[in-house]
Amino acid sequence: MTDKKAKFKYSEIRDRLKTFDVLCCIPPGWFMGWIGHTAGVYVCHETGQVMVYQSSTQKYAGKSGVSLTPMAEFVDRYTRAGGKIRLRKCTIQGKGRRGRAQQEAAEHIKRHRGKPYPNLKTRTGRCT
Repeated sequence: MTDKKAKFKYSEIRDRLKTFDVLCCIPPGWFMGWIGHTAGVYVCHETGQVMVYQSSTQKYAGKSGVSLTPMAEFVDRYTRAGGKIRLRKCTIQGKGRRGRAQQEAAEHIKRHRGKPYPNLKTRTGRCT
C-alpha cells in the first residue's frame, strides 16, 4: 500500500487503518490503469478485523455487487496481479462523530452486503 510516495507493507500499517479510509486501486497495464477502482476500509468494532468494503464484479471470487473482503487477502491478490493501492486517510472531526459514523457504516453493511448488481438489461433494473 502506498501513502503519497512512501511505500509500506500492509503489516506495517494495519493497526493505523480506520473505517472510512479510502483505497484508490490502480490496475496493471496502460489501458486498465486509466480505469481505477475505489474501495473503503471497514474495521469491525467487535473483532478488530480490517476489511475492504466495495461493490464490484469479482468474477474470480464468484461475487458480484456489495462485498466485504479481508484486507490482507485483498492486498495480496491485488498486488500479486500487478496492481497498486494508494491510501487516503479520512479525518472525521468532532466529538463522537466517528463512533456514530461507524455505527451507521455497520448498519449500511448489514443492509447491503451480498446484494447483487441490478440487471440493467431489464426495464425495471431489478435483479432477477
